[in-house]
Amino acid sequence: MPQAGQDIRYAVRVLAKTPVVTAVAIVSLALGIGANTAIFSILNALFLRSLPVRNPHQLVAISTISPDGQNEKDPLSLPMFEEIRQHQQVFSNMFAWDGGGMNNFEANGVKYAASLESVSGEYFSTLGIQPFLGRLITPSDVASRTGSSARVAVPGYRCWQLRYKPQRPCVYRGDHRIDWHSVRARACLAGN
Repeated sequence: MPQAGQDIRYAVRVLAKTPVVTAVAIVSLALGIGANTAIFSILNALFLRSLPVRNPHQLVAISTISPDGQNEKDPLSLPMFEEIRQHQQVFSNMFAWDGGGMNNFEANGVKYAASLESVSGEYFSTLGIQPFLGRLITPSDVASRTGSSARVAVPGYRCWQLRYKPQRPCVYRGDHRIDWHSVRARACLAGN
């Protein structure tokens, strides 16, 4: 232990003789540690932390592989998904979803752009998601074989806060449109 004390005193003496080099070394270390912490925080949020759903370790994604050999994954069509779902014997449940990108919305006369996910009726029940208000989309709302639906929507909690002025009953009332199609808001998802 006395050797470690001598080493520390020697290091402090050498660093004190060259204050510019010492300052550059300390700033470099601080920036490196800060950058690594920031990168880890992003990777943890995107890839390492579990999804906030029931049994996230049991989720599996199914897609097709492009025939041109580029190994790009293509989404399943609704009839293809329906065929797999009816004949599969491995999974406890299946749902389909498509992150459709930005869409035009209108809620109670106010127009805005936001992201939209199209989901099958089993989406919320399979993931174990409970509504903050109302009821979620069920298989009876969606006829996936024909691609038609009852035109229902489930706004997220933040959307509900911003667009509906948190009055509980107004989720069920008013004019709701997505890309100029009328829809009925069924529920509101709880916020994080």
